Amino acid sequence: MRPSAMHGAYPPYTDNAMRGGDGKQTSTHNRLRWNPAAQPETPVDFVDGLVTCAVIREAATGPGSAVDLYSANCAMVFSGDGELLIVPETGPLQVVVEMDALRVAPRHFALIPRGIRFRLELPDGPARGYVCEAADRLERSGQPTRFRASDRPFRGY
Repeated sequence: MRPSAMHGAYPPYTDNAMRGGDGKQTSTHNRLRWNPAAQPETPVDFVDGLVTCAVIREAATGPGSAVDLYSANCAMVFSGDGELLIVPETGPLQVVVEMDALRVAPRHFALIPRGIRFRLELPDGPARGYVCEAADRLERSGQPTRFRASDRPFRGY
């Protein structure tokens, strides 16, 4: 068996009646990749540089999350939107929150809780990376969705 990165395209299997949940869609077993977000040529801040790649939600109004790519080349004034997990790929970020400032390097992450206003600066110029946002919907309990820490111990790399 070869590593999955070396496999070619898989042909669809059509000999049975299995289909997606709505009966119209099928999934692919082929590798799916996103190219890195292009660096903008005009001034673009963090919020305007967000591009949504995936939305995961129970239903149209249920709890869920979204995965975005960001690409920015100028500072962002402020945002207080959502609960964000920000992971820089290139270029460090200076995240200024109400309490302090955080320098977040590539391969590290920042978790901004819902309701915390923050400003984002680019100390070394253009930056790009990934964002996961907990959807701003209420769970059945009436509480907003939040990131939760695992019960398992954290192990660094």
